[in-house]
Amino acid sequence: MATAPDGRRYCGIPYADCYFYFDTVKYLTKIEINEADRAWLRSHCKHLDIRRHGSWVRAKRGHRQVNIWPWRLRIECHLPDRAALAFFAKLRDTKLTAAHLARDFTFEGSPGKWAMLDLFSGAWVQPHLKNDLRIIFDNGGFSTGRRAKGTYFTAYADLACRIDGITDCWHFEQRSHGTKALAQANLHEPADLIDFDHERHWEVKDRECLRWLDKRTLGRTHRNRQDKTRDQQSAARDLRIGGLLWRIFGTDEFGNSSVQHFIRGYGRGPFIRELRIQCAG
Repeated sequence: MATAPDGRRYCGIPYADCYFYFDTVKYLTKIEINEADRAWLRSHCKHLDIRRHGSWVRAKRGHRQVNIWPWRLRIECHLPDRAALAFFAKLRDTKLTAAHLARDFTFEGSPGKWAMLDLFSGAWVQPHLKNDLRIIFDNGGFSTGRRAKGTYFTAYADLACRIDGITDCWHFEQRSHGTKALAQANLHEPADLIDFDHERHWEVKDRECLRWLDKRTLGRTHRNRQDKTRDQQSAARDLRIGGLLWRIFGTDEFGNSSVQHFIRGYGRGPFIRELRIQCAG
């Protein structure tokens, strides 16, 4: 589903279009799927992978056996359409195990996607993340830390949009693995995928996760802590103090600056603000 044709700016960055979809969905089922249904599913997914309990698969560390007892099949669908989602919603004894919720912004030229990369890599803060496990990819993308159970986010700007094939694309994805992580996204069973409100989901996530650092407030807060005062006036040096603290605690060993890294090193406070407030003006 694409956005409306007007007002196509995201935090001030103009874009051509935006698509919301499920990039990958994974299931477990106790029901056998015949060859005719498999062929039909392949016509409604970009890729379909079905593994049987007890079968052998090639892994990074050699071959391993699929152990999903008491389930019979492990199913992975890439870009399933509504008909495919409805098929699994009607398939009894079927469990949803993972869903990757994707959002693709496309642009008239490459500057837009790199501006979006700068915005997200610096401002995206994943709540309740105990450790900063961020991975920076050579292609300019990043991940907030891969995990078998739970939720993490991944992004890239070097591949074409999976919906319309436009190469100037910013792809951002939430990967939710396991029952608890899926429930946090209001996905409890296969039927919840059919009419899922992607746009509303990302509106909520943006409010929760997009943050910016108010350096002047940071400097004043730090100065009051050091001097054991409650001065609310903004001194001229507060901005300099805040800027210095941002450079010390907000920059990792590779020279990448982010609010997430700053929170890990310094902590939270009134100086961490919602990015939407800053962009509203």
